[in-house]
Amino acid sequence: MAGRAGYLPALLAIWLLGLACPTSASVAFYYGRGIPQEATHYDFIVLQPSQVSPAELDELKKKGTQPLAYLSIGEVARTAAEMVAVRPEWRLGQNEHWDSVVLDVRRPEVQLFLVEMMAAAAWRQGFKGFFLDTLDSYRLTEEGRSDESGFQQALVAVIQRLATTFNKPTLILNRGFEFASRVSEQIQAVAFESLYSRYSVADDDYRAVPPNDREWLLAQVLPLVKNYGLEVIAIDYLPENDASVSELIQRIEAHGLSAWVGDGLLAHMGQGSGRHRAGLGR
Repeated sequence: MAGRAGYLPALLAIWLLGLACPTSASVAFYYGRGIPQEATHYDFIVLQPSQVSPAELDELKKKGTQPLAYLSIGEVARTAAEMVAVRPEWRLGQNEHWDSVVLDVRRPEVQLFLVEMMAAAAWRQGFKGFFLDTLDSYRLTEEGRSDESGFQQALVAVIQRLATTFNKPTLILNRGFEFASRVSEQIQAVAFESLYSRYSVADDDYRAVPPNDREWLLAQVLPLVKNYGLEVIAIDYLPENDASVSELIQRIEAHGLSAWVGDGLLAHMGQGSGRHRAGLGR
């Protein structure tokens, strides 16, 4: 702001030996309008519910690609239709870069709003799971920084509620490193952004990730593979049609991670690891 038991021993051996190969996840991320044909090359695709129709989702599923709904957990965009339901007391602050309101997910009524209104609407539309974004938005506020454990417990509650409310939904976290282990039985993957190349929405440009940042990220995600067998997907950003996309995918896969590389807003179809390989579905 993207099934594990059978291949877990192989992943562990590779990780421990310092070797690497692509994991079996096959996930695309696309937030544009009008689903490209290339989307059917992947087992799963994360989409914005407002950008697609039920007919488009049905066509994807017929071709073997399961649609997952983008679901912002920690924020609501001011331009979103659901904003009218957000009460003043739910608001902790704002994310100026994305013109959105930060939610107090500790409130039971906010959790109900996220699951019974936001997620349920996407499920009825035809989505088969959710990509949970903005999980650390509480840190944008003073209250969030002073009660991290409270917010993390609330996020765990939301994820567990999603898992029990819907019929075997595929759940992918965007980050949430601090509590991913607590929901490892409910989720199928953890994604994170910018391992090698990042996008700045404020400046509308692409920048290389400093080595220290990359080392910190790897230290967070590799134990999720080693200890819990979770899929880990690195989402990196390059300009559309950049010639170095394939090389970047290979660099990410060399860590034993799956890759997705797209433009900064994911408005165009990018490229990633895998093509109809068994992975996230249970």
